[in-house]
Amino acid sequence: MKNLKDEVNNLKNLLENVQKNVVTTTEINPQNTTTTTTNTSSQDTDKSIQKPKDDEKTLKMYEDKLKELKEREEKFLVIDNEISNLIDHQDSNINLNVGGEIFHTKLSTILSEKDTLLYKLIAHKIQKKLKLEETIFIDRNPELFKTILNYLRTKKFSTSFYTNTELEDLKNESEYFGIIPIYDKIADFEKEVIIVSFEASPQYSNVGTYNLTDINDRTMMKGFALQSPYHIIFQLNHETDLNAIEIGGYNGNTGSWAPSNGSGAKILTSTNKTTWTEVGTIPANYASSVVRVPLKQSTALYLKFQHNTYLGIGFLKVVK
Repeated sequence: MKNLKDEVNNLKNLLENVQKNVVTTTEINPQNTTTTTTNTSSQDTDKSIQKPKDDEKTLKMYEDKLKELKEREEKFLVIDNEISNLIDHQDSNINLNVGGEIFHTKLSTILSEKDTLLYKLIAHKIQKKLKLEETIFIDRNPELFKTILNYLRTKKFSTSFYTNTELEDLKNESEYFGIIPIYDKIADFEKEVIIVSFEASPQYSNVGTYNLTDINDRTMMKGFALQSPYHIIFQLNHETDLNAIEIGGYNGNTGSWAPSNGSGAKILTSTNKTTWTEVGTIPANYASSVVRVPLKQSTALYLKFQHNTYLGIGFLKVVK
């Protein structure tokens, strides 16, 4: 319904512009213009007469289209009112067969978001006077549909519970069903580069917290303090063109650990954890504060730090 209203408004604006053009052209080039005896003047006059005629045809076309859209809008308004009355007075049970799996839900649930495929299917049933009790078949993935239906029930969705592959599938599915909030949330998540997991050498003694979420703390008092073989691999939430990071050394337990441990370590990237590209090194000044480190641009899904002695990281962020 929203898309139809937008289309009507856009067409109204176009129509106004064409109307203005017709009026202006008619004033400048009235059709009773006196022709001269020269061929050139005659041709110019013919063109000046033809232009307002063309504009009038365009105006008529837009007017007819606008009339058609308004009629459709009125029909949808009637259907919207019927749907609202159904929800208010008879919130029916609806059965959906999605890819062979049956889902039972309420009419109010699947109609809670307008301009969706489900809303349009119900609107079609109402328009054609079909029985709402009849099962609606949709040839889609039932596992992914569980997330769609759960969102319609709760209006909540988090990217945290899904793998990158699952999120890509959900993005496609939400686009198909017209569930824009899910689609937008996944699209925003894909724009942001997040470290989602790590593999690392053993923790040095009891130094450091050895916890992934702690490298988001800019105080650098938590994080990783690693012993032999002195490396750590971070996985990103999706492949990205990487050209800079922010990094700080581990500054906790200074009685047992030097914040400079890790200075000079190699920074490498990979898309498959097999082939690695060296893109930079950790600078010495990372020990005392978070620093921005420019890197040789590369496509990365994995970010690796490799050293030949103790390696500490207290803060890390991928910079877009």
